[in-house]
Amino acid sequence: MDRFFTSFRDFNSAIHDLKAHYHDAVMVGLYVAAEVVKTEAKESIGTYQSAAGPFPEWAQLSAQTQREREHLGYDANRPLERTGELRDSYEVDMDENSVIVGSALDKALDLEVGDPAKNLPARSILGRAFVVAEQKAFDGFANEVYRRLQKFI
Repeated sequence: MDRFFTSFRDFNSAIHDLKAHYHDAVMVGLYVAAEVVKTEAKESIGTYQSAAGPFPEWAQLSAQTQREREHLGYDANRPLERTGELRDSYEVDMDENSVIVGSALDKALDLEVGDPAKNLPARSILGRAFVVAEQKAFDGFANEVYRRLQKFI
């Protein structure tokens, strides 16, 4: 619906209202986008992932790792999935001026970039999730911001 103004005062009032609500709308939109990325990250755990953007495809688990996983009672070929701790560690946090998606687990960073000392290849979870979910995250962001601001436009 188009909004028509009958005076400078009406126009100024609408712009003032838009400006007052803009920050909150953007922050909620960013939260929606971060939730999309978080969901993509969580869903990637347990299945081999193809290359995306600068992130290479996930390497096949070594035969030794697969044997170890079976010995411990886990599926031999579900990368990064054992107890669910890693999957459950991905969260979205928001404060007044920022929205953060990620994991507080040290091993999440090790997996993201790899750790040669542990013979651990990089299996990007979060970086890859940003690339894969970018359009869906942006769409969620834009739709939420528009939904919150449309009454002022």
